[in-house]
Amino acid sequence: MSADRSSAEDVFLARQDDRAGRRIQVFIVVKTAPTPSAKYVDTVCVAGLVVSPGPLRWVRLYPVPFRHLDFERQFRKYSIIEVDVAAPDHGDGRPESLKVKDFNRITVLEETGSDSVRRHEIMRDVEPTTACVLYSGAKADPAGATSLGLVAPIDPRIEVAASKGWSESQKRTIEAHQDQLALDLGAELRRDAPPLESPPFQAWYVYRCETDGCREHRQGILDWELTALQRRAQKEGGDARSWIKERFETIMLSRERSTRFILGNQAAGHKRHTFSVLSIYYPKREAVNRAMMALSSLF
Repeated sequence: MSADRSSAEDVFLARQDDRAGRRIQVFIVVKTAPTPSAKYVDTVCVAGLVVSPGPLRWVRLYPVPFRHLDFERQFRKYSIIEVDVAAPDHGDGRPESLKVKDFNRITVLEETGSDSVRRHEIMRDVEPTTACVLYSGAKADPAGATSLGLVAPIDPRIEVAASKGWSESQKRTIEAHQDQLALDLGAELRRDAPPLESPPFQAWYVYRCETDGCREHRQGILDWELTALQRRAQKEGGDARSWIKERFETIMLSRERSTRFILGNQAAGHKRHTFSVLSIYYPKREAVNRAMMALSSLF
């Protein structure tokens, strides 16, 4: 059996164990912007890489009512958390998807900094893909195809437009929770949060991937950082559109950075071929090189 096939089989078996229910350690690389939820008030999609027990593999934790978690359970992007997981019970059959069994037992083990050797070590071991490969796979096999991936963009640019705001059903969901003072997520975990507001702008990345003959991709940006940035701009009296262009284009797409997009698709079966940019990994090339040199000196 080839090494590639063995690795795929190991991942498959590990995912079976995950769905049966166990505690895993996840390096968080995705926290999407919160959206209204009838059950949890609002939720985010969290995704990352399982670092223990191995092998390294993608995982999606959804839904996570992040704003309503106890402060001790909240975590930053690029943290390593420990969490109890099991098979999802909301009809999500994507192979990477799991549910959190007990929000009260989320433990933050480590927060990796931008110069952290550990962060770059994990990301170095992620097998890259392309947007075209993800798209064609999901078209061919919506139920079982890979739904998360790390992609290197070519000549990326950003497009920004005014947001359409929440849908009528989302507005009704938010209104239904206006008078709810606390949310019970089980055991002792209770925390309220301000009503969720729609950000003023939405944005897309337009780029080519590394597949030969790729024409172009235009994918919405769902990263929580996009919404948080607009909130800060509003609070400080800044121009949100300019802030988005500065952060998500000038900085994140700078040539001095080794920028990668983390793509994920939609849960609905007929939309599985639609991928969005869930997160942007944009370390400075210099920091990555230093980390790789430090790792090589250890062996």
